[in-house]
Amino acid sequence: MGLKYNSPNIPKFDKLEDLIIYLDLEFRRLANIINRNIDQPYDPAAANFDKFTDGMIIYADGTNFNPGAGRGLYIRNNNQWEKL
Repeated sequence: MGLKYNSPNIPKFDKLEDLIIYLDLEFRRLANIINRNIDQPYDPAAANFDKFTDGMIIYADGTNFNPGAGRGLYIRNNNQWEKL
């Protein structure tokens, strides 16, 4: 499972330079989370899940868990699986 980004409450800054430093650090934190999620390979799922939510992405093994079109990457959309 990848990391999730939670947007912090943005503090008020008296100086523009302080805002720039804050935004730079926040963009670096966000980039780190995005890059970790991209570089992390999906492990094939071998079993069905108890709860599905739209937007879930899963790599099905196609044998024990086959959402419809065999082994591959699927996304949950409108309460059904769509192969990517």
